[in-house]
Amino acid sequence: MFVYGQQPGADIENRIGSRPILPLENDDVLEQNLANEIAHLRLEVKRRDNLLEERDRLLREWMLSQEAFKSLFRKFGRLPDGRMIVDLPTEEKTKLVEDEEAAILRVRPDLAR
Repeated sequence: MFVYGQQPGADIENRIGSRPILPLENDDVLEQNLANEIAHLRLEVKRRDNLLEERDRLLREWMLSQEAFKSLFRKFGRLPDGRMIVDLPTEEKTKLVEDEEAAILRVRPDLAR
């Protein structure tokens, strides 16, 4: 507490002397705490790595299914007028894909890149 006219910290010795000095932690306790922290961090890293592997596996499966769908669509897909998708000129195929993407984005704007 500051008392007017007294130098700050003047009675620091009294305050320090009135409190017992806490013993420093034993080196073994510090080492065990550090070992526990390291073990915890290793578990967290392993958990993260497992989640990343699962994400990568799901992404590969999704990409494979998309490629399979596109391949089947090219082989067997037809327009309402009966024309095969595979027989369309590249510009018309691109336009169809862009139109479909725009329609999806109108419904699901959260998918925008």
